[in-house]
Amino acid sequence: MSSIMNAMNGAEGEYRTDSQGPITARPVVAEDTVIGYLWFAHAPQEHAAGFIAVPGSAVATARATEVWETRLREAARNGISPEQAVLDWIGVPADQEAGAIPAGSSTWEAENTGALSRELLAGFQGRGDEEPRVPGPPVFDRWSDEALSPVLVGRSYAPATDGPVLYVPVTMGDVLIGYLWASETDDAADFQPLLPPDVEANIARGWWIMEHVRLHGEGLTPLEALRSCVGTVDDRHGGRVDAEATESRAESLAQLRDIARR
Repeated sequence: MSSIMNAMNGAEGEYRTDSQGPITARPVVAEDTVIGYLWFAHAPQEHAAGFIAVPGSAVATARATEVWETRLREAARNGISPEQAVLDWIGVPADQEAGAIPAGSSTWEAENTGALSRELLAGFQGRGDEEPRVPGPPVFDRWSDEALSPVLVGRSYAPATDGPVLYVPVTMGDVLIGYLWASETDDAADFQPLLPPDVEANIARGWWIMEHVRLHGEGLTPLEALRSCVGTVDDRHGGRVDAEATESRAESLAQLRDIARR
């Protein structure tokens, strides 16, 4: 996993790149996908801020990390506090390589940088403390077949279709986080988070893809998989599909994504 920025060798005026104490993180989004989190330490004496990439991210390239390293280094040298360095980037137009922090995006509070990294990895590898359903961290960052890591090709449903889809709402607590969908005609099914995705929705997509690997392995069709989850799924990473959830129809994935935009 590309987790925390490479250390800056403790150079004078630069931020530390890890924190042993509480941190606040903001999602960095590129192509409607959370590619990582920009964070700052609460304790002034830590003088720490950094960028943690989503595990296995195909979008968060080394270049994206390099861009955020450079931005934070410049902020530190200009005497800007770690907190302000992160806040200054909220709502700024997206960089083609580094993404952006959307205005109004949610925050993630964590005990320290290690805890945030572990939670990200757990969300994308499986359910809680269980072993991953397939070897290695999956790659689930784009809305295309290229998103699937080689180990999953043929082991799950296709993540896209050109035809209509049926979908049901997925909630976390009392909050809608996205939609579980299945194709009416193709061997396709996936989880569509609200756009832009927040922390919970982005982790939920990784969980649902792993769940689809299981359902596909049991021989269920996409529609059977969708309907089998209604009233039976309630997971701290994946969310919940209520028993009374109404099944709706969209003419295309594009239409469903429009519905998912906040």
